[in-house]
Amino acid sequence: MRPILNGKAILDEVLLVKLNPQTIKGEIRDLYAHQFVCLNPNHADKNTPQRIRDWLDLIYQSIHSPERTVLNTENDGIRKVIELISFENLTPQLWL
Repeated sequence: MRPILNGKAILDEVLLVKLNPQTIKGEIRDLYAHQFVCLNPNHADKNTPQRIRDWLDLIYQSIHSPERTVLNTENDGIRKVIELISFENLTPQLWL
C-alpha cells in the first residue's frame, strides 16, 4: 500500500485513468479509446464486477497462496493463465 501525496493510503480496489487530453478550457478530446487500470487486490470491494474480481483473485492468490489457489476456472482467460503457469516448474529464484 503506497501513500499518495496527502499521506493517506489508497484503499480503492480498482482505479481507472482515462488517457484523453483536455484543452485549457477543460474540454476533453476523445483521441484514445484506452484507459489505464490500477488494480489493488488487497482491498476487496463487494461491488467489483466478477470479470474483474477473477483477475484480482488471480493476482492476490498467486502472491499469498500459490500452492492452494481457488480461482474461477469458468473464466476462459483465467483458465488459460492457469494452464500457462506451472508453479512446479519454477525455481525459488523465479518466484521472486
